[in-house]
Amino acid sequence: MHYKDETHDIETYIESDFSDGNICYSLTLMLDDIEFKGMEFADWEVANTRDVAAASRKFKILKWGKEQNYCFELQRYNLEVEIPINVIDIASKQSKLAVIHFGFERKRIHRKILIVTINWMICECFQI
Repeated sequence: MHYKDETHDIETYIESDFSDGNICYSLTLMLDDIEFKGMEFADWEVANTRDVAAASRKFKILKWGKEQNYCFELQRYNLEVEIPINVIDIASKQSKLAVIHFGFERKRIHRKILIVTINWMICECFQI
């Protein structure tokens, strides 16, 4: 997976963990020694509140919420993710390996306006 913002342009990876039954924050993303948690590819929050100051120096972070229940959300970035899947060709009844390509752009243009652009396509198909 590829992450890009004003100061980063890196290849990294996303881990998924549904083992504890917590589907809300089952995805983990490491960027520049900061761990982010999320429930989807376009939604990442600083995982540990002790990392908020460091994350704020390295990334665009939005603080939102009420009183002691603040969230610190990653902003203004592009993310490209490729996910391999198996596809069944109905006509031939053969399994083929395909790759779904997701592209995300997340930017905030105003305090109350958030734009998330999501593009996706099946970009390759291979005979298994």
